[in-house]
Amino acid sequence: RYFKKLFMKITLLTSNTSIEDLPRTRTLYNLLKENFELEVISIIRKKEKIENYKNEFPNFKEIKFDFGTIFKDLIKNVSGDIIYALKTKPASFGLATSLKNHKKIPVILDIDAIEPYNCYPYSSNNLKNFSLSIFQFNNPNSFIYTWLLERRIKFADDITISSPFLQKIYGGTFIPNACDTNFFNPEKYKRDEIRSYMGWNDLKIILFSGTVNQSIDLEILINAVKELNNPEIKIVIAGEMSSGLKKSILNESSVSLIESQPQLNIAKLITASDLFVLPLKNIAPGQGKLSANLFEAMAGELPIISTNIFDMPDILTECGIVTPVGNVESLKNNIKKVFSDRQFAKEIGKKARQKCINQYSKQQIEKKLNDFFKKFEYKSL
Repeated sequence: RYFKKLFMKITLLTSNTSIEDLPRTRTLYNLLKENFELEVISIIRKKEKIENYKNEFPNFKEIKFDFGTIFKDLIKNVSGDIIYALKTKPASFGLATSLKNHKKIPVILDIDAIEPYNCYPYSSNNLKNFSLSIFQFNNPNSFIYTWLLERRIKFADDITISSPFLQKIYGGTFIPNACDTNFFNPEKYKRDEIRSYMGWNDLKIILFSGTVNQSIDLEILINAVKELNNPEIKIVIAGEMSSGLKKSILNESSVSLIESQPQLNIAKLITASDLFVLPLKNIAPGQGKLSANLFEAMAGELPIISTNIFDMPDILTECGIVTPVGNVESLKNNIKKVFSDRQFAKEIGKKARQKCINQYSKQQIEKKLNDFFKKFEYKSL
């Protein structure tokens, strides 16, 4: 029993294998893997791509969601001493609370979004949400079930949270999407060689990396660059987006699309770029989300422009720029400032990296999360 205590096993339980949820799962896995035995179990409802998860996590299992067999399959496959449920979803936290009573093990909940707002119809109007989702009774992650599950958060043994904005709502321990600042150190990569390979020698590159979801205001960025009317400025998007959005911007001469890339390529793209822009919409699904791509850009010493909502003003104080929501003129002027004042751009880039090292680095957050879990070692015996 004492041997087991020293090597506590944690089961990370996810409600799907979406590319959008992968960065948070990856972050938590990498923060824990040095001190705990881990397994990742994902609940699959339809035909989902699982290759990314299989490649990332050595001990990965998929379980198909079936109302008749799901609980029995989980009892058979969950071998951890503690369950770490990612997201307040019925197919993760909901199942975890049921297993908690059966297996008599702690359940920790990780919250990185206000989940009911991220269910169809993606609104903060509950009357609208209930009326439009009433026919989704066969979807375990629908708004109705997710809204009900939010009322059961109190049954979690503890909570981790991905942003200060969400921490004010739910409480819990703040665990940001910590970045490996050594891996994203621009001095490790040859900027000129990468730019030459990409054909960027005479261009000013604005990078956005990550999933382009409904909370990302890609349109305002494209319009700002159009108004600058400078053929040397190009927007590079490295990540996933809907087929409809992809089709709508294919003819934009200022935009270059690159599919989702492994971490090494993202680090190289950051090193080779000149500016990172994270344009956010003030809409319900995006409230409080704090994605990994922001901290990767900070670690890569890029000047950063984002929107003055949620936690962005605090994070980018003295090391970045924030603009009003939907204000094309402000975004345009700040892009122009970064490209015209190289000393200013270099200065805020260096400050961003230093802040990332001090507050959001893997080295800083790893100890915090490991100490958080160690208090449950005796409970798991």
